[in-house]
Amino acid sequence: MGPQKTQSPAWTREQWADWVTQQINDRETVYATDPDEMMAAHSREVGYARDYHGREILEFLQNADDAGTDHTQSSKAAIVLIDSGFCIANTGSRFSPEGVKSLMISDNSPKRFRRSQYIGNRGLGFRSILSWTDCPFILSGTLAIGFSRSTSYVWMDSLCKRHEKVRDTVRREASAGTSHPIPTLAIPVTLDRNGNAPAFKPGIASFRPIWDLAQSLCGQGYDTVIGIPLTSARLLAEVKTQLSQLGGEVLLFLQKLHDLLIQTPEGTRSWHLTRRGQTATVSSNTDATSSQRWRLFRTSDAIPKKHLRPDQ
Repeated sequence: MGPQKTQSPAWTREQWADWVTQQINDRETVYATDPDEMMAAHSREVGYARDYHGREILEFLQNADDAGTDHTQSSKAAIVLIDSGFCIANTGSRFSPEGVKSLMISDNSPKRFRRSQYIGNRGLGFRSILSWTDCPFILSGTLAIGFSRSTSYVWMDSLCKRHEKVRDTVRREASAGTSHPIPTLAIPVTLDRNGNAPAFKPGIASFRPIWDLAQSLCGQGYDTVIGIPLTSARLLAEVKTQLSQLGGEVLLFLQKLHDLLIQTPEGTRSWHLTRRGQTATVSSNTDATSSQRWRLFRTSDAIPKKHLRPDQ
């Protein structure tokens, strides 16, 4: 699922840029030393995108919930869809360096150290959207980074020119049918306020309208906005189907979110959750006559050892 967002030190854009550059240099060292690490990372990324396909929106709601602050009734999320793609925005803690690194390296989420506090803790949910987009991006405080399949391809080609061992391994993979075996999320690019960077190549026309939409949501007070420019018009219907299946009751299964807004070209729906003891009320902000009251019951126990792996 998603990476942890924490209230990390207030880094400037320049500090984030320096940090991202160092992380990419580290990736080069790892891949140049053992190119099979790059092949394995690519295979994991492709596999996770396939395995999570069909539940992308739920994964992002879980991420938004994990970023929510405790002991408050104000944590909120918004999903705004336009013809070019969509944004998911939330209030709460912002991305930390550890959270960004968990995108670059799978199964490395800092949430794994506090599993009981988060719905997700493996840093995998973000990868699910790679079946929808070639160039997702994140705005979170002073952090503005983008990922692009085209950018990662260019970076890998440059890596091959500098390292013979990488070049030979990539040729071997190409002969087996994989031309660019590099994970897209391993190569983030720091973006300026206009969504540009010398090394960033979005590759699709839908990037710009989604960037503008994300900027608008930041201006509305959301702390983190993730932009998903869609790679084809066909995917728009798929996203609409997932959104149509969501209702206010999804808030019952989240821990911190109390407000959810879904806006599509067809209209706007939004809900507010109020908890009092074992009672929860989900009211619609767009339909004053719609309100649901639920009784919640929670049971917890230790997982039987027979259902655990030996290392758990």
